[in-house]
Amino acid sequence: MATILTSAAAFAAVDQHYLLQARQMQALSFAVHIPLVCFGIAFPAMVLFAEWRYLKSGDPLFRTLARRWSKTMIALFAVGVVTGTILSFEFGLIGCLRGCTSCPASRS
Repeated sequence: MATILTSAAAFAAVDQHYLLQARQMQALSFAVHIPLVCFGIAFPAMVLFAEWRYLKSGDPLFRTLARRWSKTMIALFAVGVVTGTILSFEFGLIGCLRGCTSCPASRS
């Protein structure tokens, strides 16, 4: 019987006036991260195609295009790593705000 009361107390409603702001911040992080992921998946194929066109035709335009896109791809990857890391922390913090019992910060 004590176990049932303990688990019921773990799911009791808590006044969390900052939960909406935390969810909005996570939504903003997703709005930035998801397009970066899409471009990060598409850019390697585009760079590979531009490199192939350069090797096939010998046109220096395609080589210049591939070099510029590869620099852009590196920058997108770096920003994607940062936003992905931020999201991983936000996932953990949102769980703590809800009172998740597996989160070390919510244990007493």
